[in-house]
Amino acid sequence: MDFDSERFCPQNIANTDACIGNELISGGVIPTSSCVNGLQDGDEVAPDVCPTPRPTCNTTTHHCE
Repeated sequence: MDFDSERFCPQNIANTDACIGNELISGGVIPTSSCVNGLQDGDEVAPDVCPTPRPTCNTTTHHCE
């Protein structure tokens, strides 16, 4: 689980996505929030297919938006 760092630890300057890069651990069995990793994770409706409310995969952050 990735907690909102800014909400739970106000001394943190920025909230970072702790799930990015998890596909490199344990052969890709740990969920991520990357929309370009070939896996269906987060709220994707299929591997690397973002949901209707956030249909675009941001090429910089690799998150659905």
